[in-house]
Amino acid sequence: MCYINALGVGLMYLVILKAIFKMTKHQRPYDINLIMSILGNYGINISVATLYRALNELINNGFIKRVGKGRYILSTKGLMLIALSCIYQDDSKLDDDVCIGALTQLRRTWGLEGFGDDELAAYLKLLKISLEKRGVDSNNILNILSNYDYPESVLLLMPPQLNANNKFSIKDLLIDHLGDPNLINKAEGIIAKALLNYFPNASLFDGCRAVIINTKYGPKPLAIQCKLKGYILNSNCPFLSINKTTNNIK
Repeated sequence: MCYINALGVGLMYLVILKAIFKMTKHQRPYDINLIMSILGNYGINISVATLYRALNELINNGFIKRVGKGRYILSTKGLMLIALSCIYQDDSKLDDDVCIGALTQLRRTWGLEGFGDDELAAYLKLLKISLEKRGVDSNNILNILSNYDYPESVLLLMPPQLNANNKFSIKDLLIDHLGDPNLINKAEGIIAKALLNYFPNASLFDGCRAVIINTKYGPKPLAIQCKLKGYILNSNCPFLSINKTTNNIK
């Protein structure tokens, strides 16, 4: 693929993804001429043969799926690419309708209907920040992210200081590690839900669920689904009783 932007994917491919997404969203039949027209609006003039080669590249790289003769849909990887392109406002020039639509569809795909687009955007930003702090080149970030679905992607956020000897909450450690408390506050629910979905968790007598780790300071909640506050990353749940579980570990 032609790498030209901060995410390592060429503008031509992003515009093709945009066109496919719009046709799928509005339930329009696949139209090769419409894609060519949209590409032309971005100053990209290519032959039909080049377009089909580009479509095959997008399929081979996992950005789209062929669902019938001349019919394509975006994969989760394709949705993530559009969402990341919009979030970082690079040269993709995707309009607001596509940005909002891609984030909304990605939330649904990941089972995050109870959260907002802004919360998902914050989560994606934190994933990118975490990889950058690990020294990952920007051109490789999308390739790495595309190999992690939700909730597995939360593993990329785990702070190195998280261990049995640390008495601080994971939220405090994330703020120290990633350095953006506003983003972490906004993405807290999505991070907490990912931890609860990924790791074994205990159902407590008070109706809460929690991922609990043992430390030298005693049991500590990593993430909680609190009856009152929802998904949180600290022990600030008025109903929480860590020492009283139903022994129902999932």
